[in-house]
Amino acid sequence: MNNSIYKTIKSSTTSVVIAAAMMASTPASAGDVTSVNITDSGTVSFQEARRIFDFLDAMDVENFTKMLTKEGEVKFANGPGMIGPIAVAEGQKGFFSMIKKMEHTLSPEGFWAKEGSFVVEGNVTYTRHNDTKVTIPFTDTFWLSGNKIKTLNVYFGLAPLFATE
Repeated sequence: MNNSIYKTIKSSTTSVVIAAAMMASTPASAGDVTSVNITDSGTVSFQEARRIFDFLDAMDVENFTKMLTKEGEVKFANGPGMIGPIAVAEGQKGFFSMIKKMEHTLSPEGFWAKEGSFVVEGNVTYTRHNDTKVTIPFTDTFWLSGNKIKTLNVYFGLAPLFATE
């Protein structure tokens, strides 16, 4: 597994924005975990966006990556993209090893969807291994191919998560 992008992010002091961060068990009402549920109008609902983040908050790498296309890319700010479900899973596992827990609070006012894409704003609260917490605002942009995630761009300021107390 290549954790170099996380080592770079961890040592970085520049702000980065994220939107689709990841964390504890599979959500109770997970629905079809192999695809993104698209509305009749061809868009994604706020509730469906919440379901995707539930997989991330549960740190459910296996089910989250099932929603990706074969060439699906997850990119954290200006870092290199992780391409394909295997690389994304390895990257997520590397990041998750650095935290104990995470929880995304999504803003309905910060949710925009059009056919083929959606954007989510909110706050993500990370619990460190020493049980201290930090809350960071994020914005995630999702690009779809059919009912799968083609690209996820995550934007957030990561420096506070790794700041020494």
